[in-house]
Amino acid sequence: MEYGKQWLIEHLNEILALEVEIYNTKLLMEHLESSQIPVMNVPDKFVPPMKPSKPNRPKDPSLYPKPTSSSANLFSNAASWTQELLEERALVAGIVLLIAGIIAALWFGSFLPIILLPLVGVGGAYVVCFIIGLFVEQTHVRHDENRYNSDLRDHEAQKRKNQQDYENLCRQTLINHGKEIETQQQKFVERKNEALVNNQLAFLFNRKIRSAKLQLEAQLIVMNESLKSLYKMNVLYPKYRNLVAVSYIAECLDSGRRHKLEAAYREYEWESRQDRIIYRLDVIIEKLDQIKDMQYKLYVEMVRANEILTTIKSSIHDGFRTLETQAKANTQRFLELSGNMAQMNLDMENCFQEVEGYLAKLEKTSDKALAYLKEQKK
Repeated sequence: MEYGKQWLIEHLNEILALEVEIYNTKLLMEHLESSQIPVMNVPDKFVPPMKPSKPNRPKDPSLYPKPTSSSANLFSNAASWTQELLEERALVAGIVLLIAGIIAALWFGSFLPIILLPLVGVGGAYVVCFIIGLFVEQTHVRHDENRYNSDLRDHEAQKRKNQQDYENLCRQTLINHGKEIETQQQKFVERKNEALVNNQLAFLFNRKIRSAKLQLEAQLIVMNESLKSLYKMNVLYPKYRNLVAVSYIAECLDSGRRHKLEAAYREYEWESRQDRIIYRLDVIIEKLDQIKDMQYKLYVEMVRANEILTTIKSSIHDGFRTLETQAKANTQRFLELSGNMAQMNLDMENCFQEVEGYLAKLEKTSDKALAYLKEQKK
């Protein structure tokens, strides 16, 4: 059956409009599905942190050993000193005693003093050395006692300081624990309020998404039925009943490169065999600039579709983030406002204004396709 060129262009453009809107609607529904907000768990009970254990006590300093001052030790140590003095001065004492004995013998004219003098001298030397030893030992004892008493005073002062530091540390530990409880309790309230705000927004937002998806699904059903009806008119061969083929054939006729449908088919097949036509829509979206020359009409439709989808996504995202920011900035007011569902729904409607506009556009496209089909049946 021969069709006029102008009629073919109009017919193909009706099909193309439906194909593009169906494709865009599916993408939008996928985006809405992935945009739903997950519900957060609301903490119901505050669990305070465990009471900290007591800090370790500081170790007391070591104490200098207490000196012994018994008489037995004193005389024993003096004897030791005497022995050392005698050993060190034995030679000198012997020479002194020998000279003293000779002088005494010459003076008295007898050698008896020479015999007695060493004995007397040794005894005297021992007594003198013992007295010196007693004096030295007593000096050492007093020095040790003074050192011990001084160390004892320092030791007691350090013990008092350690006890005071320990008590201060215990008090500070309890104070810090109290502050930690206050901080954790405040964070608990913040987390709870954040979850309540999130869940309230999620309830309204997800409900609006479900409502929008239901409306889109309804329009999608109508558009699919209209598209099937257009294809059932058998103007296009079944092989070419897809978005890529329809857009290319419509471009061939609309641009004037071809004047008959069969000629547009041949060009399409030729370009396909030369791998100049991209069929996959997900690849086309990523390579829009590459199809501009060979698939210009599809390029124009895809650019327009991308702009619409980007506007809708930005509108939903920005509107929700604004509402979320306002809610978090004044959580208490938002939770009080959540009782006023009419106001909340009105605020949420602002996030979906672009979706509502797109739904209205889909409705017009469907109505136009239905009117065209009705006209063709006459």
